[in-house]
This record gives sequence, structure tokens and C-alpha cells, in this order.
Amino acid sequence: MFKNVEKWPWWANAIILLAALGGFAYVRVRGVASDAMQSLNLVGWADFDRTGVDWNGDIVAYNVRIWPFDGDRETDALRAERFIIDTPGWGWMVKSAFSFGGSSSLLKGRTSRLLARAAEQAGESSPYEDIPEMPRIHATFENIVFSEYVHSLAWSEFYVGLASGALLEAEGCGDDAFWLESELAGAMNLPNQGVNFELDINATGSDAVSVSVSLTAPGRSSWAYESRWVAPHEENAILIDWEHAQLKNERWSVADDGFVAARNTYCATRDAISEAAFLDRHVQYAQRRILASGALASAPLIETYRQYATGSNHRLVWEANPADPIALDKLYSFSAADALWMLSSHVRVDDGTAVPFKLHFVNEVPYPENEAGETPEQITAIVATASAALGSLDIPGAAPVSVSAPNPAIETMVVDGATAVIGVDGQIPSADKPLNEDIAFDDLQFMIGERVVIKTTMNSRREGTLTSFNRAGVRIKLIDRPDMELEVPKSTVASVQVVWTKPQSAAASAAAGGN
Repeated sequence: MFKNVEKWPWWANAIILLAALGGFAYVRVRGVASDAMQSLNLVGWADFDRTGVDWNGDIVAYNVRIWPFDGDRETDALRAERFIIDTPGWGWMVKSAFSFGGSSSLLKGRTSRLLARAAEQAGESSPYEDIPEMPRIHATFENIVFSEYVHSLAWSEFYVGLASGALLEAEGCGDDAFWLESELAGAMNLPNQGVNFELDINATGSDAVSVSVSLTAPGRSSWAYESRWVAPHEENAILIDWEHAQLKNERWSVADDGFVAARNTYCATRDAISEAAFLDRHVQYAQRRILASGALASAPLIETYRQYATGSNHRLVWEANPADPIALDKLYSFSAADALWMLSSHVRVDDGTAVPFKLHFVNEVPYPENEAGETPEQITAIVATASAALGSLDIPGAAPVSVSAPNPAIETMVVDGATAVIGVDGQIPSADKPLNEDIAFDDLQFMIGERVVIKTTMNSRREGTLTSFNRAGVRIKLIDRPDMELEVPKSTVASVQVVWTKPQSAAASAAAGGN
């Protein structure tokens, strides 16, 4: 048929060539889409009906199912109508399609490790697949339906309902732990407009990374997580070195869109109590929930959460702003209380005043293993007992240190303008020539209101005005950031200096107990 092709007119040859190139390009583009979809296999088994490329170059998979490596695809699956991976456009898609793996050569080591880890979890081998490099990973699951298994897993690990998008969705509502899609649309008559999940990882510059994750359930609630990191990445989001990443700041937010009011009404009616009584019960159950993890929320934190839980479409925001970027593995090497102080986190409702995110760390009180569970009266008693054992504390997990008045039987040393400051040989401090004196950590209890320099075991240096002291830590108002107070746990303090800017008066020295 083609033996006389050289006799065909030029335009016929051109059509055949274009058709061949078009077919080859189609196969290569579909290959890129298929390779990119292999990323789903890093979190579990994945299956989908078909893949394609959208009009703007985005990669799409239809009728996606994901289930755990050791799970059952029929009962344990997360299902989504569409899974979309944004790409930089058709130019990137065509370049990736005709690179024959060249554009993704930098990814070989990282991708091989990820796939090997996934294969190890799956219990069998998995071939290497080229994944095109991207400066940004932006993926969306549309119209997700979560299995009961996924709901139970989320309840045990997190505090957000998957079908509702709400925080602590079922606490205090009988024996319910979470609600499925059918229950929300049925018993509570909430709108069923689908649940969407979105992931966005953006690598810019040489080491700046931003991450956002969100789950949106219109007409119910939604939550979002946003953070900024310092991490090497070569402007490729797949090559981010998460092992050496350092957190700059992060924020969680939960925005109510009608769920809280519907939940309060439904649960109060079902249990034959007032909505105000249910709100009190809900707060007690929330305290009981975190008590099972060994913590109790401070009174200001509980009142802030109560405001969110009244059911008026409030938005609850938690923000953490560490003084310096910090690696998570280093952060988690400290105690829970110390890690919380280092994050310097706050909580607010809408645009209201933020309160410190303070937890009192106590012994865990696990839930009973019997099916009967605990009654509302028992939960109230359990929380009351744990709260009473704490007493009134300023810093979680530590008792306040009382500073006694000077003992008249002990001679008081007065340091004034004619004498030297203790520890600073023969020098008198002034505003122009301040003097730093090394002191012991416990001596800080006498230095409230003074300027101090604290060096930490993480090689950071903090200078500011000392505002409070406790045997477990201190709080200072930073010199370079006067609108921020930083809590420094004693366990992280390497050395302490007080900065004298003027001679001590006799009155000041007497007030300090002669120190």
C-alpha cells in the first residue's frame, strides 16, 4: 500500500507525518498523566477509571478509589469523582512528554526512595515511574465520599469530621463519635453539595516553601491548614528536602457554614435538653477528649472555643509563630509543654482578641474499653477531678514560685552609683554603656521588668524585657519585636545575662532581696 508513497503529493505526506506525530504525542502525554497519577500509590492502593489532560494542560483522573495497603477496596476506600493535578500548562506538558525521562532525571533518587517505601508497605515490588518535575504541586479531589473506616481513622488521629468539615463534630451528642454523609444529609437535613479536598505545595526562590491543605463541605463547615517553611528544593516541589525542613509559621482555621447550629439543635432535641445545656456538655466532652491524650485546656482557651461552638457561623483560628524557624524533629525532641511554648501559638474567634494556646499537661485518662462508655455525669466528674488537681497555674504543668520578702536578719547589700555592680568589676552601667552580667536562671525571679539576654540550647539568642518567671520557664517581651512575648522553657536555656542600663538604687536592691 505504501510502496509508492514517494509518488504521493507533498500534502498527503505531510498529513501522514502530522497524524503519526499526533498519535505519538498523544501516547506520550497520556504517559505523563499516567506517571503523575502514580503519586496516589504513595499513600495507599489507588485505582481509577481513566486519565486525561484537560484543555489547560491539567492532568485528570476520573472515579478515583484509594484504600490502605492492608485494606479492602470495597469497604475501606476513599472515593472521589475527579482527582486533578495542576501543571504549569501545555508547554510544560509537551516538554515533559518529549523529554523521554530527561526532565525528570533529578527525581530518580527521591522517587525511587518514595516508591520503594510504598512497595515495602504494600509488601511487594513496585516499578520506577518517571514523575515530571514541578515548581508547584496543586492537587484537588472533587466530591469525595469517605468510608466508615476512613472516618474512624480520622476520629482517632485528628479532631475534624470528614463529611462535616467541623471541629469536634459529635462530642457530647450521645455515644456518637462521628457522622457519615448519609447521617448529616438525613437526620440533620444539611445540604449535600459534595466534599472537596485540596493540597497546594509551592516551592519558590531557593529554600522557601508554602504548604496549604483544605477540606471544604459547603453548607456545613470547612478547615484549612497553611504553613511556611525553609527547605532546600532546587525550585522543584517534588525535590523538597523535608528531612531538613524548618517551620517558620503555621495556621489552622475552621470556618462554620451552618453545621454547628444544626448539630446543637439536633443533639439537644434528641437528648431532650436545652441547647445551652448541650453546649455545656459539648465543652465538657471536648475537655474529656483531650484529657485522654494527657492535656487540659486553660480557662481562656475553653471560653474562646465556647464562643465558636455557639453556632453563629464563627471562624476559629489557631496560629503558631516560632521566634526562629525550627525543624519538627528537633521540636518534638522537647517535652509537649516546651514544644508548645516554642511555637508561641494563639487562638482567636473571627477577628477577636487572640488568647494563648495553653494546655495543662497531666496524666492521661484513657477511655474505658467497655462498650457502655461514660455518662455525661461521669465525664463531668472526671474533668472536674483533673482540673482540681491542677490548681491555679500560670504556666502549664508547673506550680508558681513565690518570692518572699527580704529577711531583716540577713544583711542586704546595696548597689548604687558609687559602687560596682556585682560581677562587673569596677564598672558602673549607664544607658549609653549597658553592662551584661551573667546570672543563674533562678535569679531571674528577682529581675522582673529588667532587660535580659537568654541564649538557648538551639544556638538562638533572645533579648527583651522579662515579664514573668516560673520554675519551669520565663516570658520576655522581645526588643526587636515589642508586640510579641516569647515563652522560654527552662530546659532550653543555656545561659542568662541581665542587661544593666543604670546603677541599682537601694530600694531596688532591697526589693530584690539583696540580690
